[in-house]
Amino acid sequence: MDRVPNCIQSVRLSDQQLLVLLEALDRKDNDPRVDARKFRRARFRTNKVVIHVLDAQHNIESSFRVVARNISADGLGFLHGQMLPPGKPVFVQIPRRDGEDLNLLAKVAHCRHVDGMIHEVGLKFVAFGKSRKLAIAMSSLQNRR
Repeated sequence: MDRVPNCIQSVRLSDQQLLVLLEALDRKDNDPRVDARKFRRARFRTNKVVIHVLDAQHNIESSFRVVARNISADGLGFLHGQMLPPGKPVFVQIPRRDGEDLNLLAKVAHCRHVDGMIHEVGLKFVAFGKSRKLAIAMSSLQNRR
């Protein structure tokens, strides 16, 4: 059962198709011509990350389970079944080993078309902990349950 009601799985590929796609994207990232990043990315593969797209008041518009690709100290990369506009605020729930979720606010840093209905999205984390905007998003999630 999903941790979040009305949560859509946004990428509908077989495990093998996902593996091939993720490996191809990783090879491209290892190209020395790719720009240097402020924080080193670590491979992070799970299909249990939930992205809640927020409106301007930080209330949840829609929710998706996405395929995470990588993570760094200031962001998350994932595959998604539709385009998300840069600057769009999102509430992110990242599962932890202890069974709890790491809850963060982020904004879409970039989104690029990969193939078919698949887009690669990069998020920049902007708030966690006791942020007022995060509290609004979490309250919106509780009201949906």
